[in-house]
Amino acid sequence: MHTVPEHSGLNAWNGLPRTSCSTALRPIGEAYIPIPKIVWQQHPNWVNPQVNMDDYQSYRRTTGQSGYPIHLHMPNGTIFDARFTQENFKSLQTDPQSILGLWILNALGIEHPQRLRYDVPATNIVTMELLERIGYDSIKLWHEDPQQPDELWVDFAEFGSFERFINNEIQTTEE
Repeated sequence: MHTVPEHSGLNAWNGLPRTSCSTALRPIGEAYIPIPKIVWQQHPNWVNPQVNMDDYQSYRRTTGQSGYPIHLHMPNGTIFDARFTQENFKSLQTDPQSILGLWILNALGIEHPQRLRYDVPATNIVTMELLERIGYDSIKLWHEDPQQPDELWVDFAEFGSFERFINNEIQTTEE
């Protein structure tokens, strides 16, 4: 069974302070979407036919950028700047990370997503059991217009959708 890391990804807000000598809490709702390497291996040019997302080092050398920018269209119609970032494009995040994080965490019923003390982890974190109970295991991204590859729409995906996607199984339009 898959797990949700306690201090990164959806629970980045529950991580330790950014520097070892700091007592500063992570921002409320700080989170990002982890992207497994297999996604880019199977679909390297899905975001943009001109960009191979499976070759992060070449992208960095060619562009001088550490992330690929997009406009992320939220279900309520709001549009935010976002990036596929971190080594090997293993993360989707907004700036600040709390925009995407609070949308997800609020939908999952996580109240006050922030540690109360820098040295005590929170207990109200996202777990795989919580995701299964609510019925989501991932998000879905899509293009409304393939001619605009940097415009991506996002929503929650039904539990089991990610496995079906990776296994190239047919998905319903709701997924």
